Amino acid sequence: MPKAAASSSLTDTDHSIFSRKYYHVFLSFRGDDTRKGFIDHLYAELQRKGIVTFKDDQELKSGELIPEKLMKAIEESMFAIVVLSKNYASSSWCLNELHKIVESRHDLDRTVFPVFYDVDPSYVRHQKGSIAMAFKKHEATFAEEKIQSWREALAKVANLTGWETKNRNEVGLIGDITAAVWTQISIKLPSNFDYLLRIQRQANKLISLLKIDLDHKCFIGIWGMGGSGKTTLARVVYEAIQSKFEITCFLSNIRENLLVDSTCGLVDLQKKLLSCLHQKNIEIIDSYGGMRAIRHFFCNKKVLIVLDDVSHISQLENLAGNKDWFGDGSKIIVTTEDSHLLKTHGQFEKYEIETLNHYLALKLLCQKAFKQNNPEEGFVELSQKVVQHASGLPLALQVLGKFLCGRSQSEWRDMVDKMKKKQDLHKDILRKLRVSFDGLEDEEFKTIFLDIACFFNRKPEVFVMKVLENCGLHPTIGINVLIEKSLLSYISFKNGDRLLSMHNLLQEMGKNIVLQESPNDASRRSRLWSQEEIDQVLKGNNGTEKVQSMGLNLEQPHEANWHPDCFSKMRNLRLLFFRNVHLVQNSLNSLPSSLKVLIWEHYPLKALPQNIGQLYELVEITLCHSRIQNLWNGTPVLDKLKFIDLSHSKDLIETPDFSRVPNLESLILEGCINLVKIHESMGHLKKLVKLNLKDCRSLVNFPINKEMNSLEEFIHVGCSKLGNLLDNLGKSSTKPHRTSCFCCVSFANNHLKITPMGLKLPDSLLSLTSLRELNLSFCNLSDGSIPEGFNGLSSLEKLDLRGNNFTNLSDHDNDVISKLVNLKYLDLSNCAKLQSIPLLPPNLITASASFCPSMKPLQDVHHLFASPLSKNRSLLLHEGDITLLHVQGNAIPTWFQRRDDHFSSDEEGFGPRVSILVEIPFNQGQTNEWLRIGVCLAVNSREIRREKRIHWSYKAINNEEDERFCQGSEREFYIGNGLHSPNPHLYIAFIPFNTHNCWSNNLRGDDHGRQLVLSLRFNMHCDIKDYGWRLIYSS
Repeated sequence: MPKAAASSSLTDTDHSIFSRKYYHVFLSFRGDDTRKGFIDHLYAELQRKGIVTFKDDQELKSGELIPEKLMKAIEESMFAIVVLSKNYASSSWCLNELHKIVESRHDLDRTVFPVFYDVDPSYVRHQKGSIAMAFKKHEATFAEEKIQSWREALAKVANLTGWETKNRNEVGLIGDITAAVWTQISIKLPSNFDYLLRIQRQANKLISLLKIDLDHKCFIGIWGMGGSGKTTLARVVYEAIQSKFEITCFLSNIRENLLVDSTCGLVDLQKKLLSCLHQKNIEIIDSYGGMRAIRHFFCNKKVLIVLDDVSHISQLENLAGNKDWFGDGSKIIVTTEDSHLLKTHGQFEKYEIETLNHYLALKLLCQKAFKQNNPEEGFVELSQKVVQHASGLPLALQVLGKFLCGRSQSEWRDMVDKMKKKQDLHKDILRKLRVSFDGLEDEEFKTIFLDIACFFNRKPEVFVMKVLENCGLHPTIGINVLIEKSLLSYISFKNGDRLLSMHNLLQEMGKNIVLQESPNDASRRSRLWSQEEIDQVLKGNNGTEKVQSMGLNLEQPHEANWHPDCFSKMRNLRLLFFRNVHLVQNSLNSLPSSLKVLIWEHYPLKALPQNIGQLYELVEITLCHSRIQNLWNGTPVLDKLKFIDLSHSKDLIETPDFSRVPNLESLILEGCINLVKIHESMGHLKKLVKLNLKDCRSLVNFPINKEMNSLEEFIHVGCSKLGNLLDNLGKSSTKPHRTSCFCCVSFANNHLKITPMGLKLPDSLLSLTSLRELNLSFCNLSDGSIPEGFNGLSSLEKLDLRGNNFTNLSDHDNDVISKLVNLKYLDLSNCAKLQSIPLLPPNLITASASFCPSMKPLQDVHHLFASPLSKNRSLLLHEGDITLLHVQGNAIPTWFQRRDDHFSSDEEGFGPRVSILVEIPFNQGQTNEWLRIGVCLAVNSREIRREKRIHWSYKAINNEEDERFCQGSEREFYIGNGLHSPNPHLYIAFIPFNTHNCWSNNLRGDDHGRQLVLSLRFNMHCDIKDYGWRLIYSS
C-alpha cells in the first residue's frame, strides 16, 4: 500500500534536521531483475522531476571500489528507494546496501521507500520462498552475525508501507512513487531558506491561488521590487508542487541571460523550455518556430513552468503566449519587477510579494551576522538600526548580515553611521536595485525617479505631481510607470489623500546615482540636497550648468552666507525648493532664466530679484510665510506663470501688476493679514480658476470684472472689510463657486450665498440629503444656530465648525451631532467659548477640539459617545479603524490607568514614536468581552503646523518566539487653523478589536500571553508628557 499523499502546503517541521546532502535519493535494486525495464524508467522519471538520484551503473567509474563508493552515496542521500525483487536477497552487495541504509537512518518510515517488484510482500517480510533459499546459500559463505544483520535489515524495510507492482500500470506506479518522494523532499527544504517561516506563509497563499487540485489553467505573476524575495518564493512553491505535473521547468534569471532585442536569445530560452521534454530532434530555427513548437508539444500536457525575472513583454509572448498553449491543470508562474508586463499580457493574475516585518527581518539579519536567531550581547541596538535601514528587504538584510558577520561593535557603529548619512550603499545591493532603474526606457522617467528620490519622497502626491508638471515633465504616466516597475508606491489615507513613497534603499540608490555624476565636485551634479554642499557651492558662486534642481527642506532656520550672484552660472536650473533658508547678506541679484519652479517657504527678502522679467520659463512661485512686501515692480512679461502662492506673507501690503501674466490660474493669498489692495489688473485675469483670500482681514478693495469667467473656487472667509463681496461677485460670473461657508461636493451646480456674520442656518439646508462635506468655519455661529432636523443631512461625512461661538452643542442643539450616523470627521478647533465635547456619532473617525480655552477637563471618556459602545458595535467597530479625539488639556482623565515602566518614547524622523505595553488580565483575554483599547497621550507641540498625522500599529506577544504584528493606519488632523498655542493637548485613541481583527485569535486560550505592544508615531515635533490606557468592555 503506498504512503499517504501529503498536502501541497508547506509546514515548518524538520526544515533544519538535514545537513546538506549531495543526493536526494539512493536507488537500491537487483540489476538482473529490474535494471533494463522498471529501474530505467523510474530513474528517468526521478531525474525529470529534478530529484537527484544515485544509481550505481550511472555513478560508479571503472576501477573504483564499489563498497566504499556505495557507502558514501548512501550517507550523502536524503532518502532511499529499495526495490525488493525475487533475487534481491541473493546479492550480498544489495544486502550490504540495505544494512547501511537501515543503520544510517533512525526514521525509516519517513526516509525509506520499499517497492515490492513482482514479489509477494509477505514472502519478503517472513523471508520465505526465494528469499529463504538465498539466505540458505549465504550461510555457507558468511558469518552468522553478518547474516543476522541482513535478516533484521530486510525485515525492517519489508514492514514499511510501500508499493506493489502486481496488478499495477507501471507508468502510474512510477508517478505515485516520484510524487511521494518529492512530497517528503519538499517538506525537508534545505537550510538556505533562512526566513522560511515568512516564505512558508506566502508560499501557502500562492499555492492556494494556483488551485493545484483543479484542472483549470492558471497564470500568476509574482511582483515586487528587486531583492524582495520573488525568486525564492517561486522556487519554494515550485519545489513543493512540481511532483503533481507531467512536465516541469524553472527558467531562472531571464533578464540577466537575455538581451531584449536578441532573437537568438529568445530561441535559446525556447530550446531550454522544450528540453524538459527529454525528446531529441526538436529543431527550431527562429522564435516563431519556437512558439509553434511549445504549443504543439505542451498543449496536451499538464505543465508547471516558472519564468524568473521577466523584464520584457516579448519574453512572455514567446514562452507563454496564451493559456491554450498548455494542457488542463497547467500552472505558469512569472516573477517580475514590472506589473505592466502582466497587464499587457492580459492573462496573469498579479501577486504582490510582501517585505519582512521587523521581527522576521531581525531574525534574518541575525542568522547571517551571528549564526543564530537573536543579536549577541552588546549588538541589540545596532542590529535594530540595521534592520530599520533595510526596511524589510531580504536582499539587504542578507548582504549586510554577511558583511557585518564577525565584526566588532565599533565597526558596526561606523556602518550604522554611514547608513544614517546614506553613504556607500553596498555594491551587491546597489547592483540588484539599479537593474530596474537602468531598464527605464524613457529618460524622463529616470528624471522623475531621481527628483522624487532627492527631494519628494513621502510627500503628498498632489503636491509632487504639480511641481513635476510645472517643471515640464509628465508625472501622470511617469509615476505610474515607476509604480509598475516597483520603484515607487503609495501610502493611502482614509480621506483619499496619498503620499508618494519610495523604499529607503531605492531612495539611497537614486542619490548614489546622482553622487556618481561627480563624486568629488558637487557643483557638477544634476541635483543638490545636502545643506553642507549647497552652502559650499553657493557661498563661492561655484555653480555650473550641470545643476538642474536644488532643495533644502529644513525644520529649523538656517542662516546662509551665499554670494549675491550665486545662481548666475546655473543656466539649466529648473527647480528651487527651499524651506527655512535665510540669507545673511540679505541680497540676491538674480535667478536663472531657465527656472521653472520657485518654492521658498519663509523667503527672506522683500521682493524677488530685479531680473524677474527675464524668467521666461517660470511656471510657479510659492513663497509661503515670506517677508515679501511687493512681489515685483513694473509689469514683467511672465507668459508661462500659472501659480502664485504667497499665503501667510504678513508683510505683503499690495499685489503687483498682473497685466502681463495672462495665464495665471491660481492665486493664493490666504493669511496675508496686512494686504490692503489688490491691483486692478487681477480683474482681467481670464484664466484665473482659484482665488483664496481667506483671513485677508485688512483688504478693502477687490477688482470685479466680467472677464473673470473662469473662476471656480473663491475663498474669502475672514475678509471682514469687503462688505457686499458676494453680491458683486455673483454679477460678474456665469459659473457657480465654492463659497466661504459651504463646500458642496454633490451640489456643484448650486450657488449658495451665506453671509458669514452672526447667522442662523436656513432650514432649506436640511433638504440637501446627499451633502457629504459642509464647511461652516468662522461663521459666527452660536448656541441655537443649528436648526432642528440637522441630522437629516444623512450623507454628511465631514463637518467643519471651527472658529464659532458655541458653548455646549449637546445641551442647546438637541444632540444633533450625535445623530449624524455617517459623520467621520468633526472639527471644533478655535471655538473659544466651547466648554465640552458634544456627544459623538457612532462612525466617527477623527474629532478635533484644539485651541478651545474654555474647554472643561474631560472626566468619563467612556460616555463621549451617544450610546453605550456595546449597543453600537455594528456601527462603531470598523476593521482596522480607530477613533481619534484631539482636545486642549494636560491632565490625563482618571478613567485611564498608567504605569511608568510600561511606556517608552523616542524621536524618529519627523517626530516621536510612542510604545505602550498593554496588559490584558488573565481571565479577560477573550476579545468578545472587550471592544477597544482606549489610549490617552498628553502632548506638547514644538512647531506650528496645520497638518499633523498619527500612524498606529500594534503587535501581540504570546511568547519570546511568537511576536505577531498588525499594521494599523494613519489619521490626519487639521489643528487650530495653523494657529499656535503654548498649551498642551490630549490625543485620545479608541482602537477596535473585533472578530475580523487580525489579533482576535492570538489572545485567546490559556496557553497564550496577555500583552499587546501599542505603537503610535507622530509626524510632528512634540514632547509626550504623560499617557494612560484602558480596556473598554462590552458591559
